[in-house]
Amino acid sequence: EIAFNAAISACEKGKQWKMALEIFGMMAQVAVKPGKITYSSAIAACERGCAWVQAIALLDALVLSRTLPEAICAGSAASAVTKAVSREAALELLQRMLQLWLSDSE
Repeated sequence: EIAFNAAISACEKGKQWKMALEIFGMMAQVAVKPGKITYSSAIAACERGCAWVQAIALLDALVLSRTLPEAICAGSAASAVTKAVSREAALELLQRMLQLWLSDSE
């Protein structure tokens, strides 16, 4: 997983969100489960590329994996949404994440 994380992080820094998603997809092919860091890096790469649909899809996949997303993941996804769509959509996303965090803590 560490090698994949490093590669995805390098893609983020190089603004290569499509390559980051390709590398992310390769993980399943070799039976490596992505962790929070992997998701965070991939979401950040999408955010830098204004690929908000992909950022949201990754955030949803993170939630479906029963892993509670960290604030940085939600923040990156919200930033991507803000750049591409609207502040209102970003606020809706953050509200959804807040509800998720609150329900998980109960």
